[in-house]
Order: sequence, then C-alpha cells, then structure tokens
Amino acid sequence: MPDAFKAVPDWFSWDNQGGGVAVAGLAGDGGQDLVVLMVDSPEGQNRGLYRVGRALDDAGTVTGEWTPWVDVPDWFSLQNQGAGVALADLDGNGGQDLVVAMVDNPDGPNQGLFRIGRDLDAAGAVTGGWTPWVPIPDWFSWENQGISVAVTPPDGQGGRDLVVFMVDNGPEGNRGLYRIGSGLTADGAVAGWTPW
Repeated sequence: MPDAFKAVPDWFSWDNQGGGVAVAGLAGDGGQDLVVLMVDSPEGQNRGLYRVGRALDDAGTVTGEWTPWVDVPDWFSLQNQGAGVALADLDGNGGQDLVVAMVDNPDGPNQGLFRIGRDLDAAGAVTGGWTPWVPIPDWFSWENQGISVAVTPPDGQGGRDLVVFMVDNGPEGNRGLYRIGSGLTADGAVAGWTPW
C-alpha cells in the first residue's frame, strides 16, 4: 500500500502559520511541476517561502529535483492566519505567474492580501518581478483559520478571475466564504469584486 502522504524535503520550520500547493507546467515540456508554499513562524518576523518539485508523475511523486526554498519578498507579517498559492498565465506569454495570498493577523482586524510573481521559471525564480501586496477589499474578519486562492481558466476574451476563499473564525462559529475578483491582470489589478 502506498504512503498516504509524501514528505516535502528539507521542511525546516518548527512552527507554521499557513501553506498551500499548486500544480502547473513550468518547463514547457508538457510535464507538471509542484509548487509548495509555507509560512514559517519563528520568533519575530514571519517568512513566506516556496519551492518547486519538478516533474510530478501520475502517482504524485516528484521525479525531478526540488529547487531550494525561495523567500516571497517583503513578507511583513509578524503573525499569519493562513496562506495560499495559485499558478496561471495571466499575460498570455506562455509563462506561469505565481499568485501568493496571505492573511495578516495584526492587533485589531485581520487583512487578506495577495501579490503576483510574474513568469516563474522551472528553477523557481520569478523572472518578471513582483507586484506590490494588493489588499483584498472588505476583509471584515478579526480571526481567520485559513485562506486559499485559485485562478479561473481564460474566458472567450482570454480574461481570468481570482477566486478567494477564507475561513472566518467568528464568535458564533466558523464559516467559509468566497468572493471573485474579475479581470485579474499580471499587474495585480482586479476590475471588480463580488460580495462575500
């Protein structure tokens, strides 16, 4: 019987406050690669990091090498309550763009944010630069227990939407909510948002 879980090698963190996975072809060879995101929560400043496991097979095994861990730049949170990652070709140039989301948990209300690393290569490098952190509007939650993001396939005009899901840990119990940001661009712009 195969193992139920496969270990991500070199997981160094003793305390985590979120993570996620996404799959897409990064090398342009028709294969699929695994991107793993983690939030490391040491004493003091948190860090968001990701790595790529190359050549994922049908059994879920990374048959190529793993890249080193790469820091998501300007990760400012001291505390997080979730993180997520998605991959999509947002500008239609054939390369995959890395969408990273996080829940920042400061004193007071939480905030959800995302940023985009443009043109992720097979070695795990963002070759087209990073957008600034973009706030997800109307984030009302004071406590969260997770966030995830997905990008829709292109519509007839090539446009894509950003789907954001959060778990609100309110005083009367948890609830899951999602909203959609229409017209996501590689610059992080969103044309409009549905309600939660």
